[in-house]
Amino acid sequence: MKKIVYSFTIILTALLSSANLMAQLQPAYDTVDVLLENDVEKFGYVDIENNTSVSVEWKWKLIATDFDFTNWDIQFCECTSCYTNEFGALPDSMNCTTLDAGRIQEWKFGVKSSTADMVEAFYSAEIIDLTNNTSDTVTWITSEYNGIDQLAGVDAYFKFYPTVFSDEAYIVSSLKKSMNVQVNVYDLMGKQVLSKNTSVSSGDQLLPLSLGDLNSGLYIVQVSDVKSNEVLFSTKAIKN
Repeated sequence: MKKIVYSFTIILTALLSSANLMAQLQPAYDTVDVLLENDVEKFGYVDIENNTSVSVEWKWKLIATDFDFTNWDIQFCECTSCYTNEFGALPDSMNCTTLDAGRIQEWKFGVKSSTADMVEAFYSAEIIDLTNNTSDTVTWITSEYNGIDQLAGVDAYFKFYPTVFSDEAYIVSSLKKSMNVQVNVYDLMGKQVLSKNTSVSSGDQLLPLSLGDLNSGLYIVQVSDVKSNEVLFSTKAIKN
């Protein structure tokens, strides 16, 4: 009987430990698209959920951004308040009020470019659960995507996921017809650190990229049409 009780205790402890690992403070999405429109303030929304069984103390801090704050009108609503940059830098960290168990808090990031050019930029923050000693990231990315990219006259849509990666990431594609593409990854000095040629079928596809050998930092990811050599997609991503 003692052996049975002992075994049951081990199993129950393992199940509780597994449940605790799954329960954490986390954003609903790792990446949030902010779809730009000329002279219109556009927002990207994300819910931060406490799916633990206890109230948590938490904070956030800026990981990286490439916004030129002098050319962007930005509104950022986080755990304590809403900020407007007034063409200056936003706060880079903040302690949050206690978030009760099961509660959800909505964050939003809004942008409006003060120039005629609407360019891709990103803002990446780390959400830190001080109570359970866990963390997660959420990244807002601006883009002019309107359903299907029309670059080079090709009906094609590409996306890189996740924008904050560790070892592996993916090129998500949606094509009306198959094509050969080249995926290039560059560091900020312009050095090519990865190049991959592949044939992508029509429809929705997922292309894995092994990026574990890269150093931590910011990278530029490009997808080009092998036949025309035109860049079909370009974005920035962060290696943890």
